[in-house]
Amino acid sequence: MSTLGLALTLQRIPVFLGSKHLPFALKNFNQTTANSSRFEERCENSTRAHEASCCKFEAKLSHLNSSQDFTIGCYLQSYKYFEHHEPEIRKALTFTDEIRNQSSHLVQELRQKHNTSTLIGVHVRRGDMASERNIKLGYPQVSPEYLNRSMAFFRSRYPDCVFVVGSNSLQWCKDNVPNGYHVHYLTGYSPAVDMSVLSSMDHTIITFGTFSWWVGFLNPGTTVYMKDFIVNGTFIGGVFHPDGREYIYPGWVPL
Repeated sequence: MSTLGLALTLQRIPVFLGSKHLPFALKNFNQTTANSSRFEERCENSTRAHEASCCKFEAKLSHLNSSQDFTIGCYLQSYKYFEHHEPEIRKALTFTDEIRNQSSHLVQELRQKHNTSTLIGVHVRRGDMASERNIKLGYPQVSPEYLNRSMAFFRSRYPDCVFVVGSNSLQWCKDNVPNGYHVHYLTGYSPAVDMSVLSSMDHTIITFGTFSWWVGFLNPGTTVYMKDFIVNGTFIGGVFHPDGREYIYPGWVPL
C-alpha cells in the first residue's frame, strides 16, 4: 500500500511484479495496478530507491525524478507514505466478494448471538516471533500481562463485551488469555477471512507485525497496541524512532 501511496503522490503507474496472492484477496487489486507483464522489462531496467530503515518514513521517496522508472522498497512500513491518499488506499484494501461473504456470515452470527455486546477483535502474533533468533533480534513478544491490560481496558469501557481472537498461535492464546472474559476463537479460516472479521469488530487489540497493523488500520473503532514494543539496544529496536512515530498510526492507544 505504501507503493500505491507513493505512486499516487508522484502521479506514476504502480506495478507489482510477482503478486500471486493479492489478486485472490483484494477485489480492486487489478484496478489499482497496471498489468505487470506490460512493464516487466522497464521494471528490470529501473533504478532502485530503497528506504534507509523499514519503519521510518523516507521523505526522498516522495520526490523521485518523474522522468525515471524506479523500483522502490523494500518494506516501507510507515503510514506516512500514503497518509494523503487514505480513501484510495482503503478502496484498494477491499476484500473480494468471496472473502467478504465468509467474514460477513461469521460476523452476523456473532452479532446475533451477542446482540447486546461490544465485539473486540484481538490479533496475537507469536509463532515465528517467539523463536530464539527473533527474540535476540528484538522482535516484540506478546505477554499475558499485555492481554490482561488491553482486555481490562475495553471491559472498563464496555462491561458487556466479547473478545474475538485470531492468531497463528491459538493454543498459546487459549493458555494465556485471562480468565473471566467471554472469548471466541477464530479457527479454520484463511488469514484474509480472519483479517476481514477482525477489522469488522467494534474495536481491536493488536500486537506486532504487518497483519496486526492492517487490522488496526482497517478497524473503524479504537485500536490498542503494545506501548513497550520497541526493545532498545536491539537490531529491531534500531529500525524505529524511539517513540514509534511514523509507524504507529495516529490515534491508536498505547497500553
